[in-house]
Amino acid sequence: MTLVMRAREVLDLRSVGPGAGAVLDGRAATVALPPLLLIDGEDGAMRLVRDALDELRLVNPIVCAGDGGTAIAWLGAQLDSGPAPALVVSEARLPDCRGLEVVRWMRRRSGGDNTHVVVLCESMELDDITEAYDEGVAAYLAKPVGFDALGGVVRDIAAPWALLAGHADP
Repeated sequence: MTLVMRAREVLDLRSVGPGAGAVLDGRAATVALPPLLLIDGEDGAMRLVRDALDELRLVNPIVCAGDGGTAIAWLGAQLDSGPAPALVVSEARLPDCRGLEVVRWMRRRSGGDNTHVVVLCESMELDDITEAYDEGVAAYLAKPVGFDALGGVVRDIAAPWALLAGHADP
């Protein structure tokens, strides 16, 4: 059985527990539009990012993962069955691994090498920032992130996947 996600739908993998994305009960979430993947272990931070994306009026489906293992499991299924995420927004320090480990894993997979990535972190250590940009992230932002910062990055990427509500074909 396949989960089919429609425009502006949210699949919250956090509700099924850490690592549950590895199986998803044998189902892969396939999407017609490239999804946006949000990875953060903190509910409040995830809510702020989703609010910022809502302000942009994007209609792409959103997938939320609370840890790196769940994100990697979902990415594996998604890259095998559907479009790569258009954007990944990840906390730098996830409960089970570093956000850049997820980015490296995704970059090694066919289809995941061109995905735009934004890394969020509470610390702004120069070594961490340098490493993130060496991995090809589009931006490294300090938490808490607001609409202006995240919205500016998404607009600067000028991504063709950024489908605005009211401007997308049904």
